[in-house]
Amino acid sequence: MATTIDTTDVHVGHWINLSYGTIRGSTVTLTKRDGAFLTAAIAIFVSFAGARFWRVVTFVVSLCLTKRAPQDGVYHQRQAVLRNSPDALSTCWTLWRVNWAWRKKKGRVWRRVMPLVVIAFLVGLALAAVGVLSSQISSSMGDEVLLNGKQCGWVDSDNMSPFVQHTIFEPYTSQLHQAAILRAQQCYTTDASTENCPTFVKPGFPLSVITNASCPFQASMCQDNSSNLIVDAGYLNSHFDFGVNAAPSNRILFRSRMHCAPLVLEGYSSLVDATDLSNGNTTVVDYKQMMQYYYGNAFLDQPGNLSYLYPFNQTGVANDLLYPGGYGLDYTLG
Repeated sequence: MATTIDTTDVHVGHWINLSYGTIRGSTVTLTKRDGAFLTAAIAIFVSFAGARFWRVVTFVVSLCLTKRAPQDGVYHQRQAVLRNSPDALSTCWTLWRVNWAWRKKKGRVWRRVMPLVVIAFLVGLALAAVGVLSSQISSSMGDEVLLNGKQCGWVDSDNMSPFVQHTIFEPYTSQLHQAAILRAQQCYTTDASTENCPTFVKPGFPLSVITNASCPFQASMCQDNSSNLIVDAGYLNSHFDFGVNAAPSNRILFRSRMHCAPLVLEGYSSLVDATDLSNGNTTVVDYKQMMQYYYGNAFLDQPGNLSYLYPFNQTGVANDLLYPGGYGLDYTLG
């Protein structure tokens, strides 16, 4: 089970980037090699299509300018150029030379030739720009790709044997936590580089911090009723903030709001012998004493108002058979 995302996790082929809708968001993801081939093929196709487009335009123009009555040399040269020039810029140059060669002829030759010179020049510039910009088709949708999700899922630890859970699953989750901490330090900052953080990253969320909040519990339980902390992330969008590609009707808003306050210990805690908790079975727990905290019943199968157990006078490794959550750890990371 990998802790990072590599190129094998990227979906190669067609998909819909729902940030741009079902039509404009139609996207094809290719490998770097196939993308280079596609870019070159598109440039060749645009050049070929541009030349064929100009041949059609000159053919139509020459038909419109055709006259049955006898005409002068300017007319015949202009018609010959229109029917035989391979592209717009060469047509522009040849017609300019025709205009220059007949500049001394009476009848204002430039009126008959220069409009075509201008049109050919503008079309040639447009086709050249299209050829240059065709290379941008490979990055027109930005640098977003779709992950194939082959590594996504929930690991069911309830059905694991204790040996598998302690030797495989717990070291794996510890590795995930360490990778998450390292990623947060590298990527979730305003000056994060895309080289170190190539996958989906938002530098941060618009957190709202209140330092003078009231007590979130009964007033007598808090040490102070006016200097507590609230950290509110606001409403985060599953699509734009968490990168889950979904239609607007399937997106959700998620809000994390933490309200923290130091609690009063006096009257809400008591120190008891661990052997009393284990009913005399000293093999169940390796602690002499346990501190009990009473802020509300956290254990559904236990009577009373017990919230948490904390070990005192540790003599060995804690056994988690006593109470769920009473592992004897100074802190937990999740």
